[in-house]
Amino acid sequence: MQISRIDKKKSKLPSLGNGALILILILCFSSALLAGDWKQETVDLTINADFNAAESLLTSRAAKGDTSLALDFYRTTVLNAQLVHFENRISAQPFLKATGRVIHRAEKMLRHPPQDSLKLARIYYYLGSAYSFLTVYEGRQKNWFSAIKSGIKARDNLERALQTDSTLYDAWLGLGSYAYWASARAAWLPFIKDRRAEGIRLVKKTIKKGRYGRYTAMHQLVYMLLDKGDYKQAALWAGRCVKKYPHSPFMYWAYSHVFMKQKDYPRAISSYQTLLKLLQHSKSLNPNHIVVCRARMADMYARSGDCKNASQQIGYIVTDTWYRDKRDNEEVERLMDEIKGRCH
Repeated sequence: MQISRIDKKKSKLPSLGNGALILILILCFSSALLAGDWKQETVDLTINADFNAAESLLTSRAAKGDTSLALDFYRTTVLNAQLVHFENRISAQPFLKATGRVIHRAEKMLRHPPQDSLKLARIYYYLGSAYSFLTVYEGRQKNWFSAIKSGIKARDNLERALQTDSTLYDAWLGLGSYAYWASARAAWLPFIKDRRAEGIRLVKKTIKKGRYGRYTAMHQLVYMLLDKGDYKQAALWAGRCVKKYPHSPFMYWAYSHVFMKQKDYPRAISSYQTLLKLLQHSKSLNPNHIVVCRARMADMYARSGDCKNASQQIGYIVTDTWYRDKRDNEEVERLMDEIKGRCH
């Protein structure tokens, strides 16, 4: 799905839809190629939305004396994913503090850069990725010029990482994502060129040659293809994502969204049913996700002419404690109105 209790209206990012998902794991997880198993485990736990386990793993390493920039960076990736997962309904301060720490430490290291090109490339990579997180966060807050400024810093440092170590293929994911979404969402700015095709090409480089960033890149590509209107290809890549991570709500949101956009109602309903079970048993429960999932499922039922099941899902929503207390999701309200019109 699409992180402080910031102004609810500002917390939404309609231009990216579920890109809460879209950029959640961009760049960050792919750097696992740079080190050992604890990074891969952090990646997997975070993709599966088991944030407490991921944080415990990192805390354990710190207790054993790990003071590396890599550890700080991975803590930032977990906090970033949490912020996205909980849709601005938790404090952003831990994320901002952790991201600022990574940026400060990396920039300090670059004042006296290491001679080892691999180590230097990693510093650029972590720095560029941290700025990427800020780009997405500032975009969600609609601080567009700050987002563009951070995005340029992210791009420049990721390019330096690749210039320093050309085998760091996962960095193409961040560059490709920047190229695509800057073009797709900031085309109204006169100095933004249309680089969407280039963005897709760069992300596919990570899919082809990346190591631990392949599935993050696939997830990113799904949303690019949805934005582009290429639903058939989006379905193929989304299928590969859920095959690899069958318990990941992040992956299943994308997978379900593809069938919704395709108007393949039976497969959309089946996918949302699976997603609903994942959400209900999630170790990181976001009650709003369950409401949105039910609303979309009800919409698919209604569009397929099954008003009985559509009404049943609406019944679950209107008696949901979270929904009755909040009622702050415009999509849910719109879908319920549309369903009433179809099933009057």
